[in-house]
Amino acid sequence: MSPQQRSPEQLNVPLVWEVEPPPEPDARDDDPFPPGGPVTAGFGQLLAAAVLDAGVVILAVGGSWLAAAARGATLLPSQLLTAGILGLEVASVAAVTGLMGWRGTPGMLLASACFREPIALLRAATVWAAWLASLPLLGLPLLVAWGGRRVLERLGGSPLTRRCRGAAA
Repeated sequence: MSPQQRSPEQLNVPLVWEVEPPPEPDARDDDPFPPGGPVTAGFGQLLAAAVLDAGVVILAVGGSWLAAAARGATLLPSQLLTAGILGLEVASVAAVTGLMGWRGTPGMLLASACFREPIALLRAATVWAAWLASLPLLGLPLLVAWGGRRVLERLGGSPLTRRCRGAAA
């Protein structure tokens, strides 16, 4: 076959604009993210998030106390306070970073609850400070709703949802 002649099967390739789009997939009954609108996070889900966040704070503070003890601290009250504040700071950085990047604190994300829209740094710090202050009461003051929105949603500037798929901003 000479270089100028082409076989007919080489020319039988569809062009990009001739290709039909694939059909839309059918909605499954067991789909965890059905195609409907956003589903708001429930009270029990947010209560579980508060318990998980309290666990994260306790873990960070306890871990800093263990680290201080491993470094040879005599665990005087001032050393316990300093190590506890360091652990609280670590938990706060993790929570504010989670609120900004993934729209939820570590406990909220473990409980599959997040804000619908990304949160700015100042708003995320305000949400975490209020959330942290209400953790001894399991976050109940922030979960109270009046006027259709929870206090936590008003502080965050966005409704809370159960759909956290693609939550990275």
